[in-house]
Amino acid sequence: IQIDKHGGKQAVASDSRLFKTLVNTWKLQAIGENKTLVDFKVEFEFRSLLHEQVAGMFVQELSMAIMKSFEDQANERYNSKK
Repeated sequence: IQIDKHGGKQAVASDSRLFKTLVNTWKLQAIGENKTLVDFKVEFEFRSLLHEQVAGMFVQELSMAIMKSFEDQANERYNSKK
């Protein structure tokens, strides 16, 4: 995981049999009291054309599941402390 000078975090898969490239980038920006803008980006390329085609059918669902997991964790950590 790398942290850039603006506080963004980037995770890069460096040894993967499934992915040729896998990069996750998170940028969090405070936009008001108790509000944060989350910019989440995933870049990937599978090693196999078959995996690429199958994954293409589920990209939207996978993206939504990742964001829901993030929101659930944030709510559990920060809303329970009020």
